[in-house]
Amino acid sequence: MPPIISSVEIIAISSIMNQGAFSNNFMAPNIIPPAEIITFWRFSEVFFAASSFSTPSFSGLTRTFDLLQYLIDDVYKSFEILDSDKESQYLRRVAVRTVFSFIEGIVQIVKFDLNFDIRHSRTEITLSSKEYELLHEVKIKDGEKFKIIIPLEQNLKRTFKLAGKIWGLTGYQLDTTCSQYTYFMYAKETRNKLAHPRTYYDIEISNDEMSYVAHAFEWVRQEFVKLISFNKLNKVQQSTTADG
Repeated sequence: MPPIISSVEIIAISSIMNQGAFSNNFMAPNIIPPAEIITFWRFSEVFFAASSFSTPSFSGLTRTFDLLQYLIDDVYKSFEILDSDKESQYLRRVAVRTVFSFIEGIVQIVKFDLNFDIRHSRTEITLSSKEYELLHEVKIKDGEKFKIIIPLEQNLKRTFKLAGKIWGLTGYQLDTTCSQYTYFMYAKETRNKLAHPRTYYDIEISNDEMSYVAHAFEWVRQEFVKLISFNKLNKVQQSTTADG
């Protein structure tokens, strides 16, 4: 069971925005407001002007920056509305869906940047066949490509690991040993039942399950920001070395 402070309540958006943390009545991971994570993203990538997240790439069909912003906004908005009716199963289901849209989207955003760097020769790494299949989510057999579905946790872990390799992030590692990763896996089970219901109970979201989902969002957010931080530091070091 995730840590519960007192009575189990759903995240209050006012607590997020005013205090920078989830409501203490439900759970208490630290979380930064959406505007701050967007600002951090823009600073770390546009400032160094060495990534696909800089302004020109967002004018294309992918619109990665807009994707990230709207996914984050959806999560916060869903919990804001849920706070007005904490027992609503409909609003709980909406919140679960927005969190996992955010998580799925984060994986694709990182893949987009990796593919961009590879296409524009910003890395000297040569992909193995398995790494190529991961990035493009295809299986190559007898010269033909077949679309595949990679389980979410494997897709996330392998993509972040590959990002560390391609971007040369010494010391970077996705933290899957913490309790929040365990909660992420519990939350994934809740999402799976919701996406593929077989009984009425599969679409009923308990208080504990909502807590798992909130922890899952916080864990992915933390790991995403950590990945950006390592990439930013790596660029600083490369720039310093080049100038020296």
